[in-house]
Amino acid sequence: MSKKPYLFDTGWQFVTSRGLNLSLAIKSNGFSAGAGSIYLAPLSAPDNPYEFNYASAGICVGLASASLEFATKDIYSSGVVYGNPLIKGNLTLDDMQGACLIYSASAHILPGGSVSVILIGVGMGIVKGFFLAASGVGFPLAPLAVLASCRAMVFYSGGIIGTPDAGCTATIGYITNTDTMKNKNYGTIMLVKSLNSINQAL
Repeated sequence: MSKKPYLFDTGWQFVTSRGLNLSLAIKSNGFSAGAGSIYLAPLSAPDNPYEFNYASAGICVGLASASLEFATKDIYSSGVVYGNPLIKGNLTLDDMQGACLIYSASAHILPGGSVSVILIGVGMGIVKGFFLAASGVGFPLAPLAVLASCRAMVFYSGGIIGTPDAGCTATIGYITNTDTMKNKNYGTIMLVKSLNSINQAL
């Protein structure tokens, strides 16, 4: 099977999402933390979506010194799933899990809206990007290293409810399927996968 072009549908469809995010500005620094779920269904079984849970933390910029926003899975949201051109064929369940980067922009006065993208499976790329950025000369290549290692991308937008604010966040975290989390050896599995990603990068 030939490689799929970039931004090509890869056998999954976006169903809905939910989440909670808290942002705080301490002096001139903005910090953000959030958690939530995205629901994705294989195109072969659109009525049987998988729940993928994530948690992340990072930086933010916004108009308010503190902001809280949330969305339930019943609030309207729409999205699409894309894959990396280096991955042959449709994305597997494992491709949809791992270290992730989440970028979001939102505006709300109680009701409002947001636009987000989740880059999934970027563990090795983050390590490479760090060393490229630290070298100085390779700084411009750091984002490309992260994007090249990305297994999947989920773009979505929808309604949210929150305290009055408008801003953007960039966070790093982990996303995994609900069934994986129920595994009694979940902690050990995640530790081994993380160490393997770092070892491969080095």
